Amino acid sequence: SYSSNERVCFVSALEWYTEKPQSYSTVQVNSNYYKDAAYICERNQITSHTVKADSLFIIQKRNEDSCPEGFSEITNTETCLKAAESLEVEYDQSYNGNEDIGEPIVCFASFIDENGNPNKLLNKSVARINSNHYSFASWLCKKND
Repeated sequence: SYSSNERVCFVSALEWYTEKPQSYSTVQVNSNYYKDAAYICERNQITSHTVKADSLFIIQKRNEDSCPEGFSEITNTETCLKAAESLEVEYDQSYNGNEDIGEPIVCFASFIDENGNPNKLLNKSVARINSNHYSFASWLCKKND
């Protein structure tokens, strides 16, 4: 145990890409957790992907390659940057491109949690316009006029 860390319940040794336990992962209550561990938390309130009536931009549910009714995909860098700033997601134009030929080239953010929240997983969420929106990615969508 490490006295400088708080004792928490966690799963050790998650696989970095899928964030799933491996055959040798264990559940522990201790203070010696590392970056490849994940806290086990109790949900105090129900969270869901809700849209405020005045929201101009939203983060779509993770792994949904579309925008919900009343919203459209973002396909230009200026609007993607505005959406990212509005949703408190870093935007990095160096990630822009067409890396998965045949898939839609849209504005999306990487590493979004199951509740549609950015910056809650092990890696920081980053927005960009690209076609490589894989697991843990969510489209950023703009409200229709």
